Amino acid sequence: MQFKIDHRSALPLYAQLKQQIQLGILSGHLRPGETLPPIRTLAARLTINPNTMARVYRELEAEGYLETWQGKGCFVAAVPSAEGSKRRRAVAREEARLLLEKMKTLGIGVDEAIRLIKEVQNVGNGD
Repeated sequence: MQFKIDHRSALPLYAQLKQQIQLGILSGHLRPGETLPPIRTLAARLTINPNTMARVYRELEAEGYLETWQGKGCFVAAVPSAEGSKRRRAVAREEARLLLEKMKTLGIGVDEAIRLIKEVQNVGNGD
């Protein structure tokens, strides 16, 4: 999986990376047992501080997404399917909350936000 960071984003670098790894695991793009790049390698590739990368791995390990084996590396943890579903819904709920918060700032209500999402979905489906 390729990780990308946006230096112009208001979201901190560590949060961008954490979110990408978390979504990769929850979507199945990163599978249980899969090895993640070493901290220094990934930090160099993304031109970020290794401490930032270490923080991401540490937090994801504390949340049960990753396992670190001394001398062997960092691996995607096996998340039970029921737990994975629960986590996916929690992440989706938070994303929905953030989207609605942005829409509210723009003066757009829930009904209009839903219409816009459906509009984007239809464009993406070639309709």
